[in-house]
Amino acid sequence: LWASYELWCKFFNQEREHDEMARRFSTFKETLLMVDRHNKSRLPYRLEISRFADGKLRGLVSPKYSPVMFAARKAPRDIN
Repeated sequence: LWASYELWCKFFNQEREHDEMARRFSTFKETLLMVDRHNKSRLPYRLEISRFADGKLRGLVSPKYSPVMFAARKAPRDIN
């Protein structure tokens, strides 16, 4: 799986120091395995890994909101 992480970094132009890669690898591995399990479940849609597969989104979103909560929030309604 480490080789997959290196390929992912190269594909998404994610430059990481080795220490940072080691720190983020477990999140990447969990994401990759979750996507693989989902895609083998024969649901009508497939998941793919994104440039945030190693947890970088968590660093960009306020600690007040988890990425799941952030994605689940609805857009404000237009008041017209």
